[in-house]
Amino acid sequence: MNKVRTYKTPKILSHLLALLFTRKKTSLLTILFACSFAFQSKAAQETKVFRVDKMHCGACESTIEKAVCKGKVEGIESCQAKVVDDKQEYGTLTLTTKEGVPFTPEMQKKVTDLLKPTGYVFAGDYKPTTSAGAKK
Repeated sequence: MNKVRTYKTPKILSHLLALLFTRKKTSLLTILFACSFAFQSKAAQETKVFRVDKMHCGACESTIEKAVCKGKVEGIESCQAKVVDDKQEYGTLTLTTKEGVPFTPEMQKKVTDLLKPTGYVFAGDYKPTTSAGAKK
């Protein structure tokens, strides 16, 4: 009598192994389907880029990063502010969530609230322009 040992494997993987080691006929499609569930990974990180108005220099970048990026928003792993156009005075704020954590409206509200006291304006999603005046 063959006995299948499991070492903290997902339940579906245990069932798959049991199917493989028994003499029952199992289609290849069934095995592949079971494997796809057994080895699904966590959701990937999510990155969002937002426009921030009134940014024109490196000190602006530093101020925004100090206000928003130092672990003040739950679920955010990394954060970077960058001036895009110093003449039009705007830049971007790039936020990346921790692995498996989706970006939520609550996170966006928290970022907006953290930016208000600094005087910079959170202007929503960043949409790059291709005009002659914009920097790449």
